[in-house]
Order: sequence, then structure tokens, then C-alpha cells
Amino acid sequence: MSFQDVMREISQFLGTPLYTTGGTQGTVGTALTVAFMILVTWWLSLLLSKAILRAFKRRNAVDQNAVRPYARAAQLFVLIAGLGVALNTLGFKLTAVFAAGGLFAVALGFAMKNIAENFVSGLNEAIWWSLKDAGIVIAFPQVDVHFDEPVVESLKGLHRAR
Repeated sequence: MSFQDVMREISQFLGTPLYTTGGTQGTVGTALTVAFMILVTWWLSLLLSKAILRAFKRRNAVDQNAVRPYARAAQLFVLIAGLGVALNTLGFKLTAVFAAGGLFAVALGFAMKNIAENFVSGLNEAIWWSLKDAGIVIAFPQVDVHFDEPVVESLKGLHRAR
């Protein structure tokens, strides 16, 4: 058996139909591609999560317990995106599902506005405390604005440039 014969057999095997959904025919090659995509997505999500945790740990910027939820959220975001691409490769058209998910996310965002504000302010507080503990001082200029006083007292002396 020559190399070309072996490649032809492999090509025929990978082209063997497994299912048909929505006019898209799934083959053994498609299934193997999707399995590979899922494995790579899982690996990338773990790598991203560990990289986020390691970056904050290396700088000793924040308590690891404060960063862990954000690393987990990034991991879940990568997993959901990768699984969406994998399911689309299988032939499942998910555009309507993602559109409905987007609308649901907006509604959920409005419903959880206060919780999200508290979560972000808690992270902000944790970061500021860690900066303070590290001896880092960030100075902002103090500006006093009083809205009960008139902004423009007089227009005398103002001239138009011609």
C-alpha cells in the first residue's frame, strides 16, 4: 500500500457522513475538528485564568480571593465563545440563540445593576487598599465646584473675535 493509498483511505474515512442537520452534513472529520476545538478552548480558558491569577500574584497588587472571580469569569467567557464556535462548526446555527442571549443579558444587567455596582466597588476598594498597603500614593488635584454660585458673573469685557 502506497502513501497515496493511505491518504485516500484516511480522506474517505474522514468524509464518512454521520448526521445531517439543517442542510449541513456532519462527517467524521467535522466531529474530530470540533473535539479538537473544544480541547483547545478548554486549554486556552485555563491558561487565561492562570495567567490572570499569576499576574496579580506576581505584583502582590490584590488579594488572590478578590481576583479569582474575575479570572473565573474570563475563563467562562472563553469557554462559551469556543463552544459557540464549535457548535456552529457542527452545523447548529446559533445566531438566534446568541441574539436572544444578548437581549437576556441586557435585561439581566438592568435587573442586577445594584449588585454589579457593589461588586465593582468592592474590587475597586480591594485594589485601593492593596495599593495603600504597598505604599503607593496616587494624588488627584482637589477642585472645589460650587453650583450655588453663578458661573459667569458678568459678560462685560468679553469681545467677539472678528
